[in-house]
Amino acid sequence: MRAGIVVNVTPGDRRRLEAIAGNRNAPQKNVWRAKIILATDEGCGTAEIMRRSGKAKPVVWRWQARFMAEGVAGLTRDKMRKPGKPPLLVATVRRVVDVTGSRHVEHSHAQFLWFRPEPWRRPQNSFRGERPLLPQPVH
Repeated sequence: MRAGIVVNVTPGDRRRLEAIAGNRNAPQKNVWRAKIILATDEGCGTAEIMRRSGKAKPVVWRWQARFMAEGVAGLTRDKMRKPGKPPLLVATVRRVVDVTGSRHVEHSHAQFLWFRPEPWRRPQNSFRGERPLLPQPVH
């Protein structure tokens, strides 16, 4: 265990952590988080906790620190993140419009025909071994 990490698990916390770790219906992320804290309370070192949980060292440290700060409630709650991608900056939008709006590109419909399947092909079912229909020769 890292120097300065002291995890104090009260009997009530220990009962809650054991309940989470033993609950087969609990989300697995909560189960391994609880197991990390239980192993820490047993006095296991970081290498042993990593071996037991299958998680990396920074992950073990993160959940030890979260438990020290917030208790069992901190283990069962994910930190909130803002949903989705942030919007583009106005300057970026203007730059893209200036670059792309300055030259007009003429698209012909023929450029986009490459992705359309030929009418004589049908999907090949590999599990049946079928081959696509071949075009009939023109007389």
